Amino acid sequence: MVNLFGRYQINKQLAVQANVNNLLDKSYYSALSDSYAYGAPRSVSMSVNYNF
Repeated sequence: MVNLFGRYQINKQLAVQANVNNLLDKSYYSALSDSYAYGAPRSVSMSVNYNF
């Protein structure tokens, strides 16, 4: 699985970030005890951080 993130610092207080999980959207198996299950599909999230 390939994950990616990018962060841009706009100024001293403000930054934005984007995260992409399972970038290639490949099917894979995730081991859960004695059985296997498909892993999570591609997902994207964004955040804005402000420091006072």
